Amino acid sequence: MAFTTVWLDPSDPSEPFQGWGTALAWFGHATGGWPEPVRGRLADLLYGRDGLGFTIARYNIGGGDGRETERYLRPGADVPGWWRRPAGVGPVPEDPWPKSGAPHHGLAAPTNPGRPGPDYRDWWDPAEAMHWDPAADPNQRWWLRAARDRGADLFEAFSNSPPYFMTASGVVSGHADGNHNNLRSDQYRAFARYLVGVTRRLIETDGIPIRTLSPTNEPNTPYWHAFNRQEGCHWDPRAQSKIITVLAEELRAAGLDRVIIAGPDETNPVGFAADWAGWTPEARAVVGQLNTHTYDIHGRRAVRRIAAEAGKPLWMSEVDLGPAGLPRDDDDIRAGLALARQVVGDLTELRPRAWVFWQAIEDRRNMIESDQNWGLIQVDFATVDPAAEPIKPNMKYWALAQFSRFIRPGAELITTRSDTGAEDTVAALGPEPDRLVVVHVNSRPETATLRLDLSGFPRLAATASARRWTTAAGRRVEEDHPVRVTATETEIPVAARSVTTVELTGISADLLSHR
Repeated sequence: MAFTTVWLDPSDPSEPFQGWGTALAWFGHATGGWPEPVRGRLADLLYGRDGLGFTIARYNIGGGDGRETERYLRPGADVPGWWRRPAGVGPVPEDPWPKSGAPHHGLAAPTNPGRPGPDYRDWWDPAEAMHWDPAADPNQRWWLRAARDRGADLFEAFSNSPPYFMTASGVVSGHADGNHNNLRSDQYRAFARYLVGVTRRLIETDGIPIRTLSPTNEPNTPYWHAFNRQEGCHWDPRAQSKIITVLAEELRAAGLDRVIIAGPDETNPVGFAADWAGWTPEARAVVGQLNTHTYDIHGRRAVRRIAAEAGKPLWMSEVDLGPAGLPRDDDDIRAGLALARQVVGDLTELRPRAWVFWQAIEDRRNMIESDQNWGLIQVDFATVDPAAEPIKPNMKYWALAQFSRFIRPGAELITTRSDTGAEDTVAALGPEPDRLVVVHVNSRPETATLRLDLSGFPRLAATASARRWTTAAGRRVEEDHPVRVTATETEIPVAARSVTTVELTGISADLLSHR
């Protein structure tokens, strides 16, 4: 039997962990209008304490295409904008979008999508109440309330694209050239006022305490070209700096300076570092929280150093994985192990204050077509009978539950070191003063023994105990028999290809005096 020894070092704990969560795009728009008890069951699975216990929700402020633009966005991705266009304002029919060279990912090219012309594009006035739709995006807003009512207490709003009439291309999916900024150069203040207006309405009308606001998403990438199947907008670092500083001004002007600007929400740590290097000092000063995605894992420690040197909290604000090479199968533990390794690496190298999934609920139809395992639960976004829609969490869901149910807000991450050299274990103290949680990933196809070296702890109480839970093939967060704890080490049997959570209690009070 293989042995793995992991040293636990409590001498340099992290700042208190703020929690786990998910973006609500696009499943919020797709499922928030479903009947009870189906949507309530989905919310319980994500935000209920017997589910994943998420405490964070990221709300997607939709940009919204013009109503004459033929549908091309994937199901759920057509998140409604909060604007309302007056009668008599519309596209110029004789000036349609040039269709040549616009990729459509297998969809037929729109025959006459149209776009706003020079006489009509500047109709929107943020001070005009009739230009706002107070009933906009009801489905995603239901999810915000459902999350809040189940205990979520951290809410972030983020944007993928400005509204179509503020863009250079006239559509919310990006510029004709994905490497070009798509916000028109004269629309920075208008877009900032749009973001502020939505945020204020969520706070005042819906009672959702939006804490952070991120104006860009994976900004300095070539992803966002016109008529790709989701909203997106390219922003080079100079453009990012400008929207950040203008947004700060507009938040202050609206009396919302308590709302923290977050960013840049870049696609990976290397891109994040490039964005940060290109930001102006003014932009760096007014951003209060740094967000990175980890769709590529290289450079995570560099991002951690940037955040530490800047004195700003860091979130891992978005990630998911197929993972590559695995066919779609809700019961394949290998997908769960891949996600668990991602979580361990993110928590170990980034030490983020929060860890947020992309969209926890994926479109099953899309996943069947692409043969992938994205999401934690897959449902048919376009079902004609949502009341009969089957709901089955996949193995990624249960693997993540091994972390999110046990490492709770207020816990402090500590250093771990494995004799294998692998990043296979994460540990956290608290939030209770006598509690230590360890999560270990065994990717090997055979059972093993995990030896926890507790020599870094001064003393354990005589009543110290260790409970453990396992997710593996055919097992979903099942509790195993407790194990004995000694003063220096504890040996934990771990199943083949498994995620194991160990909860040690009975830590003496003086143990935590270093905090």
